[in-house]
Amino acid sequence: MHDRFVETKDLHRLHGEVRRDGSAVYLALTQPCDPMLGAMFGDWLGAIRATLDHLFYQLAVLETGQNPPTRSGQRQFPVCRTQEEFNALFTGRTRPLHGFGETAINAVRAMQPMNGKYGPDGDVILWIHDHARIDRHRTDWEMGGRVERVVPEFAEGAEARVDTYYYADTDEIPPVCSATREFIPLVYVCKTEEDAIALVGELGFSADSKLELVDWYVDAHSKGVSANIRNDSLADRMTFAEWFLGAAIDSFESLL
Repeated sequence: MHDRFVETKDLHRLHGEVRRDGSAVYLALTQPCDPMLGAMFGDWLGAIRATLDHLFYQLAVLETGQNPPTRSGQRQFPVCRTQEEFNALFTGRTRPLHGFGETAINAVRAMQPMNGKYGPDGDVILWIHDHARIDRHRTDWEMGGRVERVVPEFAEGAEARVDTYYYADTDEIPPVCSATREFIPLVYVCKTEEDAIALVGELGFSADSKLELVDWYVDAHSKGVSANIRNDSLADRMTFAEWFLGAAIDSFESLL
């Protein structure tokens, strides 16, 4: 499904504008995206989460020996950040693992975000779980771009107008933009305001970006979490999620 989702470059083009503020000239990037992309992402989330729940339900049928299984309304795939949360699955109100044998419990435990190599915040199952929950309560997602490369292009002799320059520190400023959020990757301070006026017409650029969930990326960047999956593109994240789902299917089928 993600292949259809990412082959839509015409729906999320990166735009740039060279602007002037006094003697400073800067590049402002935006990436308007067709709302269709947010709807497509929501559909993908729903399909992935529903498949996990379906697999878990079928496992419950096997483990309880009943169809529908006991506590059928509570048989959604559990997602736990900590061992304490996992332990609570056996004592809480829902108890989705009620009636499961040790082998099945261990298989579910092994898939939990608490066991992820990079911790729960870097786990793709938790990323899917959190976004699927959000998707049920909102109409669309703000899609944008994560800027990966910006190369300035000066007309002949134009660089001589520049006194100093600044590049965005992407450790401090998230390099993402959308229809409503600008990213300013570079600023040139000219020797005079007249030089700046001239440079606006003499400065070009080339840039690349990849489709991204803007709100999630900005939040994760500000908190310093999810670095391993944040550094992946959205397409790579979705690809890995589908691979993980395939691994879950193989694991559960071995128990059926």
